[in-house]
Amino acid sequence: MDKECTPERAICLAFLFKGTIIPPALPNRLISACLSMWTVKQYEGRQLLFSGFIGLSFDKSHDIVVCVEGNKILLYIIHRTSSGLIVSDIATGVKECLVVTMERISDFYQSTIHAKRSQQSPFHIEYTCSSLKCFISEEEAKQTNGWICDKHNQIQKAGHWRVWNQDQTKEQCKLNQMHELVTHLGMLRKWENIEYNHRTDIEVAKFFDFIKWKEMKVKCNFKTLSEALISMDTSTHVLCQVRRVMKVETDIPADYLDFIPTDEILDKLAPQIGQVFFQLGAEFGLSVSILENIKNKNPRDLAAQNREVLFAWREDRSVKPTIRVLIQALVNIGKGARCLKEVLENVDPSTLKASEVMENIDLSTLKALKY
Repeated sequence: MDKECTPERAICLAFLFKGTIIPPALPNRLISACLSMWTVKQYEGRQLLFSGFIGLSFDKSHDIVVCVEGNKILLYIIHRTSSGLIVSDIATGVKECLVVTMERISDFYQSTIHAKRSQQSPFHIEYTCSSLKCFISEEEAKQTNGWICDKHNQIQKAGHWRVWNQDQTKEQCKLNQMHELVTHLGMLRKWENIEYNHRTDIEVAKFFDFIKWKEMKVKCNFKTLSEALISMDTSTHVLCQVRRVMKVETDIPADYLDFIPTDEILDKLAPQIGQVFFQLGAEFGLSVSILENIKNKNPRDLAAQNREVLFAWREDRSVKPTIRVLIQALVNIGKGARCLKEVLENVDPSTLKASEVMENIDLSTLKALKY
């Protein structure tokens, strides 16, 4: 905890319960719910799963820690490099997910003792200061633009806790004027070559140009991009999209969302995605070399390209490859989830659960044979 959950890389909030301790059943059920949504984090060869503590992988850049301390359940979001790069939509989404889960758990236990459902939440939320030590209640935080942490004598700005409350309905910024931008970045000649070689897919061309910019230029950072946009008389808010996650709107039943898609689902989905394998692969975090190999292997077979990307994503278990993650990726690349909904229409959720159980048994058998 001390090594990873640092102010430089993490943000934190607390769910503060009434009383001096939290009944053990609540955090146990909460941790069980977290296991169904995300993958347990591996650290130095050990799974971060203990009594009252769990570490989880959200994606390749963000990790989650949930732990119990007295009458508080602490939630940490940890970025691989810097807390300033934590995506607001991810922090907001994880927070809201845990809030709903804990309220449902509390309602369930109240129903077992035939108690009347309370209109008040069993907990309230507190946000930490930038040192992750002191707390301010959510009610106070919403009414101020900043506060002074008495213990550390530091001014805390509202942006520190607004990361947990992103307005997900805000319109996404759009990056345009690519030609002018690459000129300011000193990549015009490279852009013209890339654009010529990818005339049929301009989005892939843009992606390649930024990859080359990262490889060729020493100062390839947000500051350089911001300065280029300013010189173009373009608002730097177009960089917002890099740190936003598009809001998912789908009527796929919740029963499906936390299961891993089967071979049959991926096989049926692949032909319906269209010419987006590169964008989808990049969204999943596959390397450029892997994506280029897939394209060279299947130069004219779009379905085969998509199939390889989908199976490569599912095989990478650093983040649990659920249908929920797949939907978010399809939405992020502008494809939407309708194609996946059509594939799932004749799939019974119980078969997904059975498939996952069998896969876990097979993995356990392989580990036993290995050792």
